Amino acid sequence: MMNIKKILTFACCLFIATAMSAQFGQSNQGPKPFSPEAYNQSLENFVRHEANLTQQECQKFFPMMHEMLNKQRDVTGKIHMVMFKGGSAKTEADYEQCITQITDLEVQSKKIEQVYYKKFHAVLSWEKILKVRNALYRFSMEALQRFTPQRGQQAAPNWMQRMPGAQQRFAPNAQQREQWEKMMQQRQQQNKNK
Repeated sequence: MMNIKKILTFACCLFIATAMSAQFGQSNQGPKPFSPEAYNQSLENFVRHEANLTQQECQKFFPMMHEMLNKQRDVTGKIHMVMFKGGSAKTEADYEQCITQITDLEVQSKKIEQVYYKKFHAVLSWEKILKVRNALYRFSMEALQRFTPQRGQQAAPNWMQRMPGAQQRFAPNAQQREQWEKMMQQRQQQNKNK
């Protein structure tokens, strides 16, 4: 159950980061279009660094990793479609069907993950596979953080504008942001020292 929550968190964060990059990835020159190639390059660099992968490991591993992520992304898309359709559900049976479909798809995503972890082991040690898994999770969290607007610099997301007081409740204040940055710097320093 915990693994399902982690993969759902990762998939949702990946989806949110992708969507938010289009909305908040703006410079003074106007919005920058989302580039899947740049995103994948950034992901590979992060995973390579965090898991201490060699060049040979990278050449064999990254195609498998992208294949797994694409399959999971497809399943996540199906989950989003079921959730969207759930908004028009009328009866308890309709809602039950939505929940059943969502949980079945979540299990399917976890099975994909299990299959690929075994494939990864042909190239990487189990230790490095765990480091890769943790790096993928951290990358999605940091991508989400990068696209979170700084208070006062950019407009709040639409959902925050619709909810009274949401911006004050959910947007990090300066102290929280500073604590987060210190924690991330400490993690990076620890990873460099390993």
